Amino acid sequence: MKVFLDTSVLVAGSVQSHPHYPQAILALQRIASAQDRGFISMHSLAETYSTLTRLPLRPRIHPSEAACIIEAGIIPHDEVVPLEKADYVETIRH
Repeated sequence: MKVFLDTSVLVAGSVQSHPHYPQAILALQRIASAQDRGFISMHSLAETYSTLTRLPLRPRIHPSEAACIIEAGIIPHDEVVPLEKADYVETIRH
């Protein structure tokens, strides 16, 4: 199955204490094990980094740790797709 992951799933699946971690990690694990095929937008990568480094956690997620989460845990398993203006407009219409 093809699965498009947005920032909310990427963040939830990266933080064990997140309330939606159990559901998100299942989706990420299915993609990592090639049961499903994952797609993410380049914008979602930037948003995920920003969100991870600003979460109200103690201790906070350091920028280098957020980068590692993305580089090691997300990018290798998903196809990163650039979205154009028309893609956003079409998505909003639907």
